[in-house]
Amino acid sequence: MKVRHGFISNSSSSSFIIKLSDLTADQLGSILNLDTPEFNADPWRFEVENGTITGSTWMDNFSMSVFLVYIGVDDSNIEWGDMI
Repeated sequence: MKVRHGFISNSSSSSFIIKLSDLTADQLGSILNLDTPEFNADPWRFEVENGTITGSTWMDNFSMSVFLVYIGVDDSNIEWGDMI
């Protein structure tokens, strides 16, 4: 699997999945609301189901990996992948 850092082009995609049990309520809220002022809320799509949260994008976005570390998510709990 590839990990995307920094910006991606609009011809690319990025995705992640995290078990809800690996997140605090505050971390989940921050992801869903992108309420951290240091990050612009460019369009990411999130789904919470079956005990996980998934996120995906097809747009130019900020680095989600940096955001997740910023809110304290352990990077070993994140599974990154590229969408086709």
